[in-house]
Amino acid sequence: MVQNSQARVLTTPRLSIQHGVTAIFDATTKIPIVSTTATATSTVQTIQSLDIGERMTITPFIDTDRGIVTMKLIPEISTRGQSVDVGIQAVPEKNTRKVETLLRVRDGESIVIGGLMRQSTNESRAKIPILGDIPLLGGLFSTTNSGQEEVELLIIVTPKIMKVD
Repeated sequence: MVQNSQARVLTTPRLSIQHGVTAIFDATTKIPIVSTTATATSTVQTIQSLDIGERMTITPFIDTDRGIVTMKLIPEISTRGQSVDVGIQAVPEKNTRKVETLLRVRDGESIVIGGLMRQSTNESRAKIPILGDIPLLGGLFSTTNSGQEEVELLIIVTPKIMKVD
């Protein structure tokens, strides 16, 4: 599918993880959110962050004698949603899709996790300044484009047992 331009590889991380130790792959962007608290005597602003992107938590349990890896996998995909007015502030929504699973696989074999789907509708409007805002006639000086996008994220994990002498 990648060769036919029907899919693209987002990232190919490689992690070295010990038996029973949790590792986290985090490819998120921090979006700052300003929070304002007003009292009778003062106004205090604080900055919080919203993590948007891909995150995977992996905990492997390795059976070196049989060449089997049991993994607890928690992939989490988040996107920025629409802005919601909260008081006088616009705060972005966080749309999250998450799976938690326990899988057993042989050394070097791949597993695929799917079902993390997202549908979105995009609408944009281009207009000639001032003329596009005229009631009734504004439509003659503006265009609206809309489209729908459906995305399924597939995660492929291939554990390889590294022998230590």
